[in-house]
Amino acid sequence: MLSALERGRLEFLDHPYGSVFSSLRLGTDALTQMERARYFELAVFPEKADIPVETVCTLWRHTGRMEPDVSRDLLRRLHRRALLTLHEDSSGISFHDLQHDFLRLNIPSLVKGHTALVDAYRAIAPPGWARAPDDGYFFQYLPQHLAAADRLDELRALLSDYDWLAVKLRATNITALLADYDLVANGPDFALIQHALRLSIPALSRDGAQLPGQLLGRLRGADSPAIQTLVTRAESGPGRVWLRPRFASLTPPGGPLRQTLVGHTGWVASVVALPNDGYALSASADHTLRLWDLASGETLRTLEGHTDWVLAVTALADARRALSGSADKTLRLWDLETKETVRTLKGHTGPVNAVAMLPDGRRALTGSNDNTVLLWDVDAGQTLRVLVGHTHSVTAAVALSDGRHALSGSNDNTLRLWDLDTGQTVRVLEGHTHSVTTVTLLADGKHALSGSWDNTLWFWNLWTGESERIPAYAGAVDTLTLVADGRQIP
Repeated sequence: MLSALERGRLEFLDHPYGSVFSSLRLGTDALTQMERARYFELAVFPEKADIPVETVCTLWRHTGRMEPDVSRDLLRRLHRRALLTLHEDSSGISFHDLQHDFLRLNIPSLVKGHTALVDAYRAIAPPGWARAPDDGYFFQYLPQHLAAADRLDELRALLSDYDWLAVKLRATNITALLADYDLVANGPDFALIQHALRLSIPALSRDGAQLPGQLLGRLRGADSPAIQTLVTRAESGPGRVWLRPRFASLTPPGGPLRQTLVGHTGWVASVVALPNDGYALSASADHTLRLWDLASGETLRTLEGHTDWVLAVTALADARRALSGSADKTLRLWDLETKETVRTLKGHTGPVNAVAMLPDGRRALTGSNDNTVLLWDVDAGQTLRVLVGHTHSVTAAVALSDGRHALSGSNDNTLRLWDLDTGQTVRVLEGHTHSVTTVTLLADGKHALSGSWDNTLWFWNLWTGESERIPAYAGAVDTLTLVADGRQIP
């Protein structure tokens, strides 16, 4: 045994986990040649996945002509040798990260391994993948194995097969279906299908039987062969009486709308994008905040703790924490990983309408119906300064890039530029004839835009007080922001 461990140590001498791998090598050396071959074939399964024992039996029936009872017995012996983990009910297996790495180091060819698994399923599946047996793994992972086996033509055919989409949606969910199209991301036809499915998330999350109507309503009329194949088969519908769109009657893919995020049960008051791309945080009148994965449209976490409408939210620069303000008159500092409230900040005597972090990432500004703006030390949970001057509710607040000044908007129809060191008003900006609802700063740090219920925007020079009224709005301006070039307003 010592000699075998030494051989393993030399084999993995430069690997940081060489000692673990040498122990695993000792375990596999005790197997027969056939058993080792079957064990290393398990390298094709995804890391951290739970693999049904039935799936392993399917693979080994094809590669080793092993009967299910023999396969199950081998899995029990591999478990006893600590080469994998067999679930307590013997229904599935999983691997520790290092066990999976060891497998990947020892499989002769991953491409051939993935091909073997696909062929094993093909041997038991009726013509057409959509009629294959559901073993809890097949529908979830077949596209990944086709891609890894370099069978991209089969994968493309699969992703334009309506029957496959319908069955996979029943077996998994819309998020899993969307992820498959990332495997053929360089195909414009499949990008359109993926976008159409993403636009359909609100409907398909509620009822998968709406798949044909969603596809026809968004893709009918497209001239792509792959899309035409999909649309033609979707004409048959969900297998029951249904309303079939005769024309492309829904928002088509390829336009500006990427997707609709569904989950809140009350109106959404505030949304902020996190510093790490791909995630956003929303605040709602349902008393919760939601952390979203923008690619999938999924709610990753729901933050609960406020006892009234959540009216404002901002993310901290570390992208791991957020600060929210609520009609319950408090602010909450959140840990986005744990969903826990790190700290509750109390000081306002009215609903908190606006929250903004200062550039130092340590201090925050908040505006409230109590007519004040408060400057906070977020980590300490202390009020550093109370800014008094507005004669009505403060609805918006932003910090200037110098960290020494701030701008607020109010229902008293004015904006105020503040000196945060002294707490004094530097300038009152007047011009709006109704409540100021939103404020944003330009990149130069000298100018700002404000929106109001008087149906106008105003462009301000913060240091001279000069202003320009921008009319031509049909209704109240509730929110505004600048696009990346700093010259356009959506």
